[in-house]
Amino acid sequence: MHRVHHFASSAAALSALRDNQVEPQDVLLVTDECVVATAGPTPFAVTVEAGSFAVLDDAAADDNGMIAGVPMDTVVKAVDEAVRHYMPLADPFVPYATLPLRSSGCALAHSFTFDEILLVAEAINHRARRFAEKLAQSPDDHVARSVWIASIAQLETARHKLLEGSFGPGAGEGSPALPA
Repeated sequence: MHRVHHFASSAAALSALRDNQVEPQDVLLVTDECVVATAGPTPFAVTVEAGSFAVLDDAAADDNGMIAGVPMDTVVKAVDEAVRHYMPLADPFVPYATLPLRSSGCALAHSFTFDEILLVAEAINHRARRFAEKLAQSPDDHVARSVWIASIAQLETARHKLLEGSFGPGAGEGSPALPA
């Protein structure tokens, strides 16, 4: 039977494992670090965040149905525990999920909100307008003209990518055009 042990840190989990307070088939959960790991011979994380645990680039089972010395059912239990706590899985472990994958608080902490995306888009617009004003006020032979023109183009491209990537195709096209 698998038990799930909750720890304040991955270092504390490893210490408990060294002190034989955890069985090798158990699962280690460190919510503050967004980490779920196995308690096998080489404890490894199944989540994107790994804390003090080992990271596996390949999660293929060997001929005995083990991954790094850990039985497959323990790996599946660890993966499902990560999914249950909305923690993003490391790529090699995604196929072992038996529960539906959902967005996590850990993943959402690294995502922009709607308001933050619009704020960044407005900051990009503001900076591009400043460059356009400088461009309009400068003589045609000004040394910085080509830099301002390139900067405006880069900012427009970045704003377009930000809005389209966040809200879908065509999202950045309704924005007011900047003076050329």
